[in-house]
Amino acid sequence: MPFPYFFFFFYSLGVPVFQKKRQKFFPVCRIGGQHQCRYRRTAARPFTTGLFFYFFNYVYEHFALFEIRASFLVWVLLFLVTDLIWYWYHRFAHEINAFWAAHVVHHQSEDFNYTVSARITVFQAVIRSLFWAVLPLLGFPH
Repeated sequence: MPFPYFFFFFYSLGVPVFQKKRQKFFPVCRIGGQHQCRYRRTAARPFTTGLFFYFFNYVYEHFALFEIRASFLVWVLLFLVTDLIWYWYHRFAHEINAFWAAHVVHHQSEDFNYTVSARITVFQAVIRSLFWAVLPLLGFPH
């Protein structure tokens, strides 16, 4: 897994900069908790990805409202719709208690850094996938 090496490389570059500026820098020992969450999600990914692909394919084949053909403009539209879905998913994750229960892990660290921003639980991935199901329902090709 190249991610930890990549992260530790940039972490080691940042420490002297923060020390020179006399700014607070989060301790490296806190990174372990963030990576545990990431590793659990990575371990579950083959199962969840297969299940989500099957689910999205099923929604597309049986319930698609439109038949959208792939083109450059469709890619642009898909980009905009994806951003809109992401916005509502994240807003509901903060406003609906059941969604917040899965999302709160992302906000529990005392220090905000890249590893905290990448904290996503398996439950959060399931909830997020229900939001993404709008895309095959609308008829975006898979």
